[in-house]
Amino acid sequence: MGSVGINSVEVENVIESNTKNQQIIERCLDGMLDFCYDKKMLLLYKKLCRYYVTINEAAVIDYINIYRELWDSEENEKSEKEKS
Repeated sequence: MGSVGINSVEVENVIESNTKNQQIIERCLDGMLDFCYDKKMLLLYKKLCRYYVTINEAAVIDYINIYRELWDSEENEKSEKEKS
């Protein structure tokens, strides 16, 4: 089972158990963040963020911004280079 599969199980467990434990949720998000270049992992990351926003909106905003700093800036740079 790859990292997407393992994280998928963890995300489903968090959501299905309706956990409010922020440490568990943030550990999952932290673990997935480095792999969000993968579309499947990004979908899981977004799914967990949508769940977590009802618990801690400020933290989700931070996680979205971290994602953008890590991954959106690279996509923007690639797009700019392709336009040149």
